[in-house]
Amino acid sequence: SIDAYESAKKAIIDLNKNYGITVILITHYMDEAAKADRIVVMDKGKLILDGKPRDVFSNVEKMKSIGLDVPQVTELSYELQKAGINIDTRILDVNEMVNAICQLK
Repeated sequence: SIDAYESAKKAIIDLNKNYGITVILITHYMDEAAKADRIVVMDKGKLILDGKPRDVFSNVEKMKSIGLDVPQVTELSYELQKAGINIDTRILDVNEMVNAICQLK
């Protein structure tokens, strides 16, 4: 259920932030992964990308080439930039996207 998921998520965050316990989470949900301190992307047992979410997810083409997505707002900013709009492609959440769009001229 959604409540159980939210409860588990809060417990994981609590373990990491308040007790200093490292948590390794394996997921294909990129919006969830974007909240991590560090992301390690592997494909067929090989290290592909390693770093902060902003740096890893800004490699949209590399991620897609191995069958992974990026957060929706990151992909939107990537597509907008491809269309000629000068916008940061390292956006990770909706608030950042709103701020970036509001600053467009």
